[in-house]
Amino acid sequence: GRTGTAIGSSDELAAFLRQSLHRLSADGKLVCWSLMLDAKPVAMMFGVRDAGRCWIVKIARDEALDRFSPGQLLVLEVTRWLFEQDDIMFADSCAEPGHPMIDHIWRDRLDMRDVLIGRPGQNPALFALLCRLERIRRAVRKTLKTALIRIRKGHRP
Repeated sequence: GRTGTAIGSSDELAAFLRQSLHRLSADGKLVCWSLMLDAKPVAMMFGVRDAGRCWIVKIARDEALDRFSPGQLLVLEVTRWLFEQDDIMFADSCAEPGHPMIDHIWRDRLDMRDVLIGRPGQNPALFALLCRLERIRRAVRKTLKTALIRIRKGHRP
């Protein structure tokens, strides 16, 4: 929303998402959920369902109702729904580790890794430098994200 991270903040990203959702829906792989209050959505979420698996892709909520945790309430309902589906054996929240909401609801995690693979014939020193730069990029991103969260909560970084 206000921070510019919403999909609707980018016309290009929004168009890509619309096209992708239409394709997933046509293939019967799109699942959508909503939490309603007085016939108005207060939280919505969509996921991809395929071959016994379900990935929760995006959640949105009415920020004016944050004190009632509409996003968390919807995740609880979707979790219940997932357990009722006989054909879904695996579900992934697609949230980063340490997510302040989902980690309290879905506590189990699969250990996943990113692997950098150099091209055949690539200079080993250059590849080592690229790996080092990627580690630095990730550390800086994590630090900035933590600082932003603290600033939003009214704490000093």
